[in-house]
Amino acid sequence: MTRYTPTLPPSALPTGAAAEDDQVEIDVTDARQGVSGRHILIILVVSMGLVIAALTAVWALNWSDLAAADATETPSPDQAAASAPARP
Repeated sequence: MTRYTPTLPPSALPTGAAAEDDQVEIDVTDARQGVSGRHILIILVVSMGLVIAALTAVWALNWSDLAAADATETPSPDQAAASAPARP
């Protein structure tokens, strides 16, 4: 297994964990996850904000078409009676 050895200042190490040369040995996976966790969270928050902004913009630009859908698609009483299923 490949090992990654970052150099940390002694104040960043837990008590009793400091080696003689002030280095701690951690797995490559742990090192990668520790660095990318905050960045992924920032990307998710920014992406969610962009999605909300895009959906709001689309809704705002098409609000009149969305509101008119009920008024133009309502059948007349004669059309509604003709398309209703027959009663047994």
